[in-house]
Amino acid sequence: AKLIALVERPLKPAFRDATGLVHNRREFWEQTMNDAYELAYNTYVVVGLREAAALAGPLGARDRKESWLKEAEAIRTAMLRTLVQDGALIKRRNVAGEVAECLVQATGAPDVPARSAAHNRIHPDATMALPIALGLVEPGSSLAIRTLNEVEKLRNQRWWGGGYGRYDASAEINMPGPWGIAGALVLRGQHAGGMLDRSRGTLEWFRNVQGGNGGLYYEEIPLIAGSQQNWLGLVTWPTGELPYFVVRHYLGVTLEDGAVVIRPRLYPDSPPVKADLRFRKGRLKLEIPGPGPYVSAGVNGRNIPAGGDGAIRLPPDFAGGAVVFRRANLRK
Repeated sequence: AKLIALVERPLKPAFRDATGLVHNRREFWEQTMNDAYELAYNTYVVVGLREAAALAGPLGARDRKESWLKEAEAIRTAMLRTLVQDGALIKRRNVAGEVAECLVQATGAPDVPARSAAHNRIHPDATMALPIALGLVEPGSSLAIRTLNEVEKLRNQRWWGGGYGRYDASAEINMPGPWGIAGALVLRGQHAGGMLDRSRGTLEWFRNVQGGNGGLYYEEIPLIAGSQQNWLGLVTWPTGELPYFVVRHYLGVTLEDGAVVIRPRLYPDSPPVKADLRFRKGRLKLEIPGPGPYVSAGVNGRNIPAGGDGAIRLPPDFAGGAVVFRRANLRK
């Protein structure tokens, strides 16, 4: 009952208006803004409703599955109507209609950009990659390409060596510089959007930056009024995002309507890849000979042809074991 209540909470009139979108005054990175529709929040509501529909049976809510899917599609459609400008996704649009371009309440020490810059732009934003990473926007579409090109403006803004800021550095309430969590979100969007050269470059930044191999990065935050201590050290926010990238986007292991679908997307020069993943009560052991396309896979010795998209859909009774991908020239 609590999970069902959680799923349906964003659909209440207190959070949602006639546009079909949810709205509030707090943007993704925790700044207070004018009442507006935030791209990331609406994205997560769509994903949450879809996942809830897939779990409708175990939740004892089969009668709500279709309504959840209908609401998810209504919000996604509204997003693509309201949160697009000049052919690209935007971070935020005020309920009054105008694009939210700048900070409303600049905070931080006197010398941070949010306090010292003449204009504090919040666009573009790393979260603009989220709908692409989470499958709400068609990969390779003009919308995806233009959006990722906008996001690319966040790289090397007031620094060098790679990495992405959360948003335009002129609005940064801390010292300007690349953020691991921003880079992780952008990485997933780049890979899902088919920009493998960019995703490889972002992954190289994680490899080279201090702590990046663990999905971490080094951050120093000066004392903030009201905080109990200085924060100095490795920030763990991206730690879950990098394994998510590897499993979901690189190895391509996903769930679709309760079925396990594997759609690897290796880099063009990748050597063969093996992976050993926990899967329910067993293990999923993957062997991928290199970049695709793939024609079939041996699933515990049984040959399963690949679909038209090169994906392998595992049998419903699959409980674990070996999945060995085969390319056309390696069929034997």
